[in-house]
Amino acid sequence: LLLFQRYHLIWFLVDRMSNWFELPGDEKKSSENPAVSQPHSHTNPQTQPSQASQHNVQMEQQPQVVQSLLPRTDRESLINIFRFNPHTQGWETQAFDDTYTPINPQRLRTYMQWNIMLNDWALELRTAHLVDNIKRYSPDIIGLQEVVHKHVPILLADPYIREHYYVTSHIFEGGRRFGVLMLTKVKPVLATSMYLNDLRGRGCICLHFRLTDTNGGGDFTYRVVSTHLDSNRTSEQSMRKEALAEVFNTSKSKARDTLFFGDMNMHWSREDRYVLEGWVDVWKQLKGSDEGFTYDSKLNGILQSSQDGRFRLDRIYLNSMFWRASSVNIIGTEVYTAHTSDGQTVKYATSDHFGMVFTLTPAS
Repeated sequence: LLLFQRYHLIWFLVDRMSNWFELPGDEKKSSENPAVSQPHSHTNPQTQPSQASQHNVQMEQQPQVVQSLLPRTDRESLINIFRFNPHTQGWETQAFDDTYTPINPQRLRTYMQWNIMLNDWALELRTAHLVDNIKRYSPDIIGLQEVVHKHVPILLADPYIREHYYVTSHIFEGGRRFGVLMLTKVKPVLATSMYLNDLRGRGCICLHFRLTDTNGGGDFTYRVVSTHLDSNRTSEQSMRKEALAEVFNTSKSKARDTLFFGDMNMHWSREDRYVLEGWVDVWKQLKGSDEGFTYDSKLNGILQSSQDGRFRLDRIYLNSMFWRASSVNIIGTEVYTAHTSDGQTVKYATSDHFGMVFTLTPAS
């Protein structure tokens, strides 16, 4: 375990140094490309989305609802959505549906949030535990952060995921070492990647749905956003503030109702003031004073003895006339053991973050 803690620290420092030499503008340029590039050469085409194509969305040919969702600035771009085809045994690009029919909100009630840790240590074992949790909770929408290319073949080879989910991610584009990946049981109207002003250009993924208001309020647009914000505890607070404000304000212009969740890296309670009026902190609303640590060096099998602190880094924010949050829980707290090649036994967990599952219910 001590060896792993040292490895974890060394990897963190190397990652930091590498980002000093990366040009955010280059990553921004990559995120603005409306087409997903061909998979990297080291990926398996049977388990990696492999049929990239231009979207060729013509604004004037789209219904008014779809037109309103299309990116209007160079900070947001269309990205492909993939679905597994059992006949071709491959993940294929899905065309955007210009006759999209509003769906029943009951199909989008359950969610999972998880930063799944990008380093290689026990990656196959940890990803297998992640898949087990996906099968156990069967969420309608999943947001994952720190997804690297080595995660993708494991996730997309699983029969359950192939049968039930669409997938989209900006790591399928060129130039990204890791990023956000989203899985959804319901095909969205469209998916976009939004560039945020941070050191790594990680940004966020936005899924747009058209729902039927079962309370009699007419059809409405529902935007689900998953993100990973900058991680420095002090120097990058201003970047997190700017990124949060951009998502909050952009969502207001795109959709009546928005769910925004992910690894916000908000270490301090003083950062709560960055949350704009009208947005509900789901954990605080339902759990009150419960601390809700998702990064916990006391309880997490990977972080134990690291003295790295205990923080509620993963957040869920809701701005909605239709939805209210009805449950939220932390998952993935199990501690596992593995045996090294030299006979030692080490402890590990699914990730250095705990996951979260939560449920939304139509407000009465």
